Amino acid sequence: MKHCFIVLSMLLLAFTLTGCNSLMKRDRMQTVTIETVVHPHEECMEMTPGDMLSYSFTASGPFDFNIHYHEGKDIFYPVSQKAVSSGEGSYTAERAHIYCLMWTNTRQEPLSLTYTFRVDKPERK
Repeated sequence: MKHCFIVLSMLLLAFTLTGCNSLMKRDRMQTVTIETVVHPHEECMEMTPGDMLSYSFTASGPFDFNIHYHEGKDIFYPVSQKAVSSGEGSYTAERAHIYCLMWTNTRQEPLSLTYTFRVDKPERK
């Protein structure tokens, strides 16, 4: 199990450094640790109305953090924070979209970022 986590972490870091974003359906808790200089880091997931995204993060220095989604050429930011080293919260989707958690290091020095997130889907009848 530990080996799988190490391999997964290395793959995630490789995708992050090449600028690729992840897009996955999430229904369980994910914990990731990365180091980044200026590149924004995103975790994206499909959500439908009523899905609840819970998240928390800690960093070795300040990041700009947001949760956003795109509608045509417009970008909407239901959550946006500047220069934060930690945070936690939840967001419930009102519309079906691909939502992204995004952290941006505005400094030139590498920062370490650890985050956890989960999407809970309500029972559909």
